[in-house]
Amino acid sequence: MKTPLNQLPLPVLVESDYLATLNRLKDDYFKATGHYPTTNDPELFQLEQIAYEREMLTQDINREGQQNLLAFAKGAS
Repeated sequence: MKTPLNQLPLPVLVESDYLATLNRLKDDYFKATGHYPTTNDPELFQLEQIAYEREMLTQDINREGQQNLLAFAKGAS
């Protein structure tokens, strides 16, 4: 029995988790400086930006990977 293309699950090439990324960045920052960034620290804003940009890149990677699969490609070739 064949599965229709529109019923296939959306493939994920790279997992995306903003909070896990941010927590990893905070931990790495703490290991490097000995200071854990909290809400009032300007460093936290930069770490949040880095985590956000990484998640945007992850979404782009997944979208581009899906474009290589016929069932999930969008637009003209």
